[in-house]
Amino acid sequence: MARSPRASALQRVLVVVACVPVVGAAPGPPGETLREADALFRDGEFTRATEALTEAVRADPTDAGTHSRRAAAYLGKGEYAKAIAEYTEAIRLRPADAGAYWGRGCARNYNGEYDNAIEDCNEAIRLNPKLAPAYCSRGFAHDRKGDCDMAIADFTEAIRLDPKDAYPRRYRAREFHKKHQYQTAIGDYSDAIRLGPGSANARYDRGVAYHNMGNPDEAIADYTGAIRLNPRYAQAYFARGVAYAGKGELGVAIADYSEAIRLNPKDENSYCNRGVAYARGGELGRAIADYGEAIRLGPSGAAAYNNRAAAYWDLREYGKAVADYSEAIRLSPECAEAYYGRALAYQKQGESVKAADDLARAKKLGYPPPSGLPAGPGKHD
Repeated sequence: MARSPRASALQRVLVVVACVPVVGAAPGPPGETLREADALFRDGEFTRATEALTEAVRADPTDAGTHSRRAAAYLGKGEYAKAIAEYTEAIRLRPADAGAYWGRGCARNYNGEYDNAIEDCNEAIRLNPKLAPAYCSRGFAHDRKGDCDMAIADFTEAIRLDPKDAYPRRYRAREFHKKHQYQTAIGDYSDAIRLGPGSANARYDRGVAYHNMGNPDEAIADYTGAIRLNPRYAQAYFARGVAYAGKGELGVAIADYSEAIRLNPKDENSYCNRGVAYARGGELGRAIADYGEAIRLGPSGAAAYNNRAAAYWDLREYGKAVADYSEAIRLSPECAEAYYGRALAYQKQGESVKAADDLARAKKLGYPPPSGLPAGPGKHD
């Protein structure tokens, strides 16, 4: 069975938190049970691992390491409250267990309890200042709280303590990315890829950084690498479609958006972007169909309404254009392009007063740009 990304990440929890190595377990129960549970965990079989570990806990409820193992399995299942409870029991049984504090911090991160996660990681670090993953988890909590600089500091310390671990380099790259320091981010992503060449996510992330730097070819190469490693990576197909569309290669972009849709049929953004590509290629009927599906999947988004309105304007269906621009404005009252497009549609309908009001509103919001008025809405982006 292929190992899931969650399994790969949580394997690190298992290795560090389970303080008594499985290879050192005595033959027969509970040693065989623990070995079986760890094998199941590595294969991503978290439910079966939990069942095996529950049997082990029943056999010896005082073993802190077994509680930590079962906590990690609960993490894999997404049962964060149970994981926290298990780590808490492990800490009660072994109060100086830095790994259990770190594990509970991981569970609290997953559960959105970032302040509590930081407290647990602080205690883990106090007990074991060289526990690099605890710095990494604390950095993640700082990231979730919006403190990029504190996160960078923690990821940097994790890298210093374990320079061969790809995870903190990738996470630190994301912080630099958020600060728009794309070249620095790319350096960290590249190190993460060198250390962990099997990570599709690292290649995808570096591709996004290249895209944001205005290097579509490098971005496409990385998205392609991510897809090679994970052929079901819908977001990588979507991002590659965006890059191809930016280069004007609409046919390839449409193919990528279509694959993203096949892999994730509920993603309204892929439908909306494919609609844009169809519209730019003059296939307005297909564009309108895609915008309609995007609206069905994400009715609170103004972009699909705005783009469909532009398609209706191109088809001279001005009443439908006005209706969609109006809905875009309702959803996004500061959408200057929608006011401008509706003004042009009103002009075609002979509604000069309404058109003048919308043009004034669009101008107040900064649209169109000073270079002059375009001939039509022409949004489609």
